[in-house]
Amino acid sequence: MLQYFLRFGNMPNIDDNTIGQNEGRQLRHSSTKIHVELYKQLLGHKQGIYCAIETQKGIFTAGGDGAIVCWTWEQLAQSSEPIGQLWASIPEPVFCMLMVNEETLLAGTQKGNLYRLTLGKPPQAIAVDSQSIYFVRWWQDFFWIGTGSGQLMIMDNEFCLIKALPISTKSLRCMDSMDDLAWIGCSDAHVYRLKFIQSVASCTDESADLLAVFQTKPNIESDLSITYALPRVRPSHESKLEVSRHLANEPSVFGVKAIDKNALISVGRDAHVRLFQDSQLISSVPAHLGTIHGLSKHPILPWFATGSMDKSIKLWQWEIGSDLSTSMQLIKVINREKFAGEVGHTHSVNSVLWISEEGKKSLREQQNAENFAQDPTQVHWLLSVGDDRHGILWGITQFC
Repeated sequence: MLQYFLRFGNMPNIDDNTIGQNEGRQLRHSSTKIHVELYKQLLGHKQGIYCAIETQKGIFTAGGDGAIVCWTWEQLAQSSEPIGQLWASIPEPVFCMLMVNEETLLAGTQKGNLYRLTLGKPPQAIAVDSQSIYFVRWWQDFFWIGTGSGQLMIMDNEFCLIKALPISTKSLRCMDSMDDLAWIGCSDAHVYRLKFIQSVASCTDESADLLAVFQTKPNIESDLSITYALPRVRPSHESKLEVSRHLANEPSVFGVKAIDKNALISVGRDAHVRLFQDSQLISSVPAHLGTIHGLSKHPILPWFATGSMDKSIKLWQWEIGSDLSTSMQLIKVINREKFAGEVGHTHSVNSVLWISEEGKKSLREQQNAENFAQDPTQVHWLLSVGDDRHGILWGITQFC
């Protein structure tokens, strides 16, 4: 077990609604009053933290030191000095994680290995690519793995490689999905839209399961559209994957989140937040002073959060109009300046994560009245992690 220490006292908080200077002609400021308070710090990683996920057990963090640490809901709710439990230690930096079930976690690493980590068993390393793994997602009964080589690796539920799709020559950095659609942000400045299509098979010959690749619009780089035949999940059904793309953040996209199946948010190295409607750019806001690494959509409210190399976190609100058009506005800035230099990240913010409604309920079930002044389910919880080796759990309350 790793020992994680917290010096936690009467921390200052943000209770003003000062947003700062206008950060784009298409940006509107909100009149909503937002109160932000630091609740817990997660300390102990020896190098920068690159990723965080929420599970039924609690929050997992991982980064440059190869340590994968679980912060249980009980520790987060009851202890003013949470102690993280070492789940696994990997001899290379961890860039992404995915919880498969209560006992098994997947970790993608800098060297292109996918580690299968099960409690009570030695780590199992699967060599996926010669370059880094930036994301691993479960979608449409497959694992989808984005690599630094630009190949999208598809694995089945037995962790067997089904196919390596050559999406780009640049790194595949992030992925989001909704129903039969998925979006991948890439270091070639594009977002790739994936549409999963399943239909009744025209034949039941097992040879039809062999993967075929064909282009429906060949040699049109500005309007790429490729269709891939995929192996059958069920013998009576055929699956296909349609891939198209549009220009987004230059030179690299580091985060994508779908508002709905038609509206998408992207962030990246250009420090802009971009909003797309039906793959068309609607708004582009110079949101931060440095690369935006983190992007997270609130599970219930029309909010999303961004975290940047400029050491700040910003909260945004999106809105769908009566004509189904989408807009966004800045509602809060969180940085050390807002806390008189005493609280906040001192280095790049690498990832942000809104805690789900299920996570909030878990906090309430484990809560200690001395540590929570109010019902945790009435607070919006945001986790941020960064190069300063800190994780910070922020409590955010909305007032009209």
